[in-house]
Amino acid sequence: TEFSHLESDGSHPLRWTDLHDQFRRLFDQHLEAVLDRERISRGELLEYVAELQKAASQLQEDAVIPASGGLRARGLESFLQNLTASEDYEVFLTVMCCKWQTGNYRTK
Repeated sequence: TEFSHLESDGSHPLRWTDLHDQFRRLFDQHLEAVLDRERISRGELLEYVAELQKAASQLQEDAVIPASGGLRARGLESFLQNLTASEDYEVFLTVMCCKWQTGNYRTK
């Protein structure tokens, strides 16, 4: 029931910021576990993403980015938005409020 209540002035309870921080930490821990499993550092991931962005900028949207494992240029932006979405509080609120409104949520 956390996200079923909005303040009358449109503000959000401070608890939501705390939940977003917890979510960000959880996402970061998961990302670190994936990077460890794949044996690449965060720096190497950032370098690879920069290379993909450079290559994609020179391609048509439907072209496959070389050395990407099949990622198309148009898909890179979506991939990056998904990868960085945990940092965006507004995205977090949108997802959580939508989950609450549709009843698509789990409680402990």
